[in-house]
Amino acid sequence: MINDTLQPTAVGVVIQARHFCMCYRGVQQPGAITTTSKLHGTFLSNAAARSEFFQLITSAKRSEGL
Repeated sequence: MINDTLQPTAVGVVIQARHFCMCYRGVQQPGAITTTSKLHGTFLSNAAARSEFFQLITSAKRSEGL
């Protein structure tokens, strides 16, 4: 398992997606984006680390023009 090999102290994952059901069924909001995040380890217990993680993602997103 990757966790056993790497033994990370923190893991953060953020996914943004356009969901078919949001765009064309039910709510019908074309272009609607859903964001999901999952944090483990230090990111859960250390507010400063968590804040830095999300600031880095926001900064990278702006520089890529997303």
